[in-house]
Amino acid sequence: MKRTLTISLDTDWLWRVLAFQVASRAYVFAALLGDRLQTRIGGGLDALRDRAATHFGSRAPKAGVFARSWAIGTTALWIAVLLTGYVFVYVI
Repeated sequence: MKRTLTISLDTDWLWRVLAFQVASRAYVFAALLGDRLQTRIGGGLDALRDRAATHFGSRAPKAGVFARSWAIGTTALWIAVLLTGYVFVYVI
C-alpha cells in the first residue's frame, strides 16, 4: 500500500472531540445567559407573582376576585363569551 500525504479526519474524532467541545461551550454559554436573565427578570417576576396572588390567591386575608365563589349565571356567561370567541377565531 502506497502512503500518501493527506489529512483525513475520522468521524469518530468529530463526534468524540469536536462535537463534545462545541456542546460543552454551548452549555456553559446557555447557563451564563440563564443566570443573567434570572437576575434581571427575577425582580419583575416576583412583582408579577405578588400582583397575581392578589387577584387569584385564596390565602390572602381577602380572597382575590377570581378565588371567590361566583354565581352560576356569571359562570355561564363567561363560558358563553369564551366559546363565542373561540368559534369566532376558528371561523376566521
